[in-house]
Amino acid sequence: MMKRIFAPTLAGTVAACLLAGADARAADLSAVIAPTGPIAAPASLMPDHAFFGGVGLGVGYSDFTDQYLYAKGVSLISQGGVPYAYGSAGGSTTPNAGSDWTLTPTAQFGYFQELPGTGWVVGGKLAYSYLGASSTTDHVAVPQAGSFTGPSPASFTGNVLVRSFETKINQQIALTPFVGRAYSRGFVYFGAGPSIAQTETNLNDVYGFADINGTHYDITGQAANYSSSSWNWGGTLTAGGTYFITKDWFLDTSYAVNFTQKSHGEFASPFSTSAAGFDDKGILSGNFSGGVTTQTVTISINRAL
Repeated sequence: MMKRIFAPTLAGTVAACLLAGADARAADLSAVIAPTGPIAAPASLMPDHAFFGGVGLGVGYSDFTDQYLYAKGVSLISQGGVPYAYGSAGGSTTPNAGSDWTLTPTAQFGYFQELPGTGWVVGGKLAYSYLGASSTTDHVAVPQAGSFTGPSPASFTGNVLVRSFETKINQQIALTPFVGRAYSRGFVYFGAGPSIAQTETNLNDVYGFADINGTHYDITGQAANYSSSSWNWGGTLTAGGTYFITKDWFLDTSYAVNFTQKSHGEFASPFSTSAAGFDDKGILSGNFSGGVTTQTVTISINRAL
């Protein structure tokens, strides 16, 4: 009788121990796999807003377009100090300007702000670039047609010769508001705004010649040089992206195209020559104009302030 009572009791005890062990293992497994709370997204390195400044280097392509050159000469012809005839001639040409590739150092300062809860970024930047690009056209001839009055009035033709016609764009400043989209390490953006650029035109070794009654005359004598520089308004379009290395430092890579208004300039200088017993005194003058379009790809290192 004691054996029958002991056996069920022992069996119950073993079963209870096995169940307790299974519950403990299940509890341990639940502790391992049970979520402890929502998983946090990685923190963004880009601040919500910041002023910034930086420097960089780019590659620029400058295309000089719509070049125009006009020249005119007027003179008083005299003999022995007595006026003999009055002459004038003028004409224009469109020099074939080219393009230039240059390295373009740049500096910029700006501000950006992410609009809360939207992922959109707004801001703007002021960028300075030194382009140092130029185009030179050699041996430009400006056709001349004119006439002179006097005892034997006649018409004549000729040329104003320019040994080299040089156009330049030296430096450029652009103010660009922009809008973009943020991501964890920065933002991509697009912008447009006004710009101003310094352009320069040089006319080197300018002579005036005339063909009168089949004879070739050097009208102006010694060669003259002319130079003009001006600041011209324009507009810029840009697209780019930033990448934050740390919360304070980021890279900015951008492409920009800038359209500059035509520059205009004038020139004038006196001349005095003598030939075949006649003295010829007058003024060689004219004007010129031209535009330039620049494209740049730039990468800069910037600090968020």
